[in-house]
Parts: sequence; structure tokens; C-alpha cells
Amino acid sequence: MGLGALNAQMLLGNASITKKRQEIIKDALIAYLGANKRLPCAEVPAIGSITGQEACPNTVGTLPFVTLGLSRELATDGNGNLFSYRVSSQAAPVCAAVGASPGIDWKTTLCFGEGKQGTITVNDGTVASPTVLSSQVIAVVVSHGANGLGGFAPQGSRNANPVTCEEAHNAIIALGSCALTADTFYKGEREGNDDVVSFITATEAINALARQGTLKSAAGRVADDLATARNQMLGAKASVPLCTTPIAQIPSNPDPWGNAYVVPPESSSLACVCSSGGTGAVPPSAAACPLATSPTVCVTASAASVNATRLSLGLPAC
Repeated sequence: MGLGALNAQMLLGNASITKKRQEIIKDALIAYLGANKRLPCAEVPAIGSITGQEACPNTVGTLPFVTLGLSRELATDGNGNLFSYRVSSQAAPVCAAVGASPGIDWKTTLCFGEGKQGTITVNDGTVASPTVLSSQVIAVVVSHGANGLGGFAPQGSRNANPVTCEEAHNAIIALGSCALTADTFYKGEREGNDDVVSFITATEAINALARQGTLKSAAGRVADDLATARNQMLGAKASVPLCTTPIAQIPSNPDPWGNAYVVPPESSSLACVCSSGGTGAVPPSAAACPLATSPTVCVTASAASVNATRLSLGLPAC
């Protein structure tokens, strides 16, 4: 076997190691999200001081492997450089209170929502001719490839700058000939970009955690919240002797998209609580709730269901 063939075989072996470690890292990130309802912040590398600990509120840096419960070896790619890491966050997310929490910041528990998406885009191809793989990414783990350009050496020093615009995006390093598009990465594994970019979408992570039973899906949590609201509505009406008490009960927590649940004006025969599903229209009245269409989801309490509850408790029907 010639030298060229040996080099090619070695590069393939290094790439295989890189991808296997990225898969382990993805699993660790998803598990961390399930346990903490957030992803870790990035570590900010410093020469001679790689701790593996997250350094909040930083969103860009190297993988916080100790925070994730991983070894230092798993935090390096097959070429011996540290994996770079980016976690999705808006510049100034609003996640302060119920009904005012639609902001996106996947490193902050207060901003967590099963229906929220990421802000990062990962493309295949080139800057001149990109193909979007996903525009809803919540975390990116980057190997800077065999050339290592733009990456970090094991001791924390930064390697030489990238040459191509695609690798510059992956390293988040502006070049004179390349205007960076914010929160945009290029998959690599091609001529001019030997990086290997692994990423996680919100849907991928939440679905995995829902299958494990760790978290509910967005639809599952809405169903639980609305079922609780309906039970509260029936209980409110059945707990008083008169039938004039308004019964709609708004869940105290925001829906999975960070918005408040909505109570359309109720009538004497129907009360309703809705989630807009992030983008849906809210019915103008309780009477319109049964006509709500996806992604809006509503639950109602009718006069018949109220009376059934009252009669079961020995109270007169309304």
C-alpha cells in the first residue's frame, strides 16, 4: 500500500472517530436537556485552561464536556482538536413571565418550551449555492476537519484561520473576502470544507425525550394542560350553589410556545380555554371554540357537562 493510500485510510479512520464521538455528544446533550430543560452554555477556551465546564451565558466556544459528564477524549475529534460548540439563543430573548415568554434561549430553563424551535441554520453545499438542511437547529457540534483551521488545539490555543468562506462560518471567524451570515453553518465533508458538522433540531430532541418518557411532546403537554383546565372549570361551577360564576380557568404556566393560554368570552352554555399552537388564531368566543383549526387547540366545558358534574355532587342542575 502506497503512502497516499495510507494517508487516505488514516483520514477515513479519523473521520469515523469524529462521527462516533459526535453521536455520543448528541445523546449527552439531549439527556442534559431532558434533565435540566436547557442545554449547557459553551466553555470559553483559554490557553492552558480547558476545564470542560460551561461558562454561562456564553453560546459559542468549545464543548463543556465535564458539565455533560463526558471525558476529555470524547471532547476531541479524530484529528486531536477540540470540538467547537454553539447553542441557540436570540440576542435578547424575553422569557420573564407567563404570557411573555416566547423568547428563544436554549441555555436558559426559563425559556424552555416543547414547541419552540432553534435559531441556527445548517446548510449543505457552499455559500454561493447552499442547500438548507435545517433552519431550526438548537445546538451545533463542529469538528474543524483534518486541516483544523479555525478550531482549538487540545491546550486551548486557536489554530490558524480558515481559508474558505464555509469553514469561516463554522469557526465564526470573519474573513476579508467573506461576509458571515449569523447563526449559519455548513455541513462540510467536501472539497473546500473538510469540517464535520453535527447538529440537533428541537423536534429531534423533544421527540427523543418524549419516546423515553422524560418530557411530553408539545401536543402532549397542551393536552395535559387543557385537560387540567377543563377539570378546574367543571370544579369551579360545581363548587358554588349559584350558576352565575364564570368558570374559565387559565393555566398558570405558558403553553409550549411560551404564550399564555387564552380564554375566549364565555356564554351561559359554554366556556373554553385555548392554546394558539404558536401561530394559530384564537376563537373570538367560546361558541367558536369547537370550530378551531390546527394549530389552535381548545377545550370546552358545556352546560351539559357542568350539570353532570353538579348532579354527581348532589347540587341542582343549572
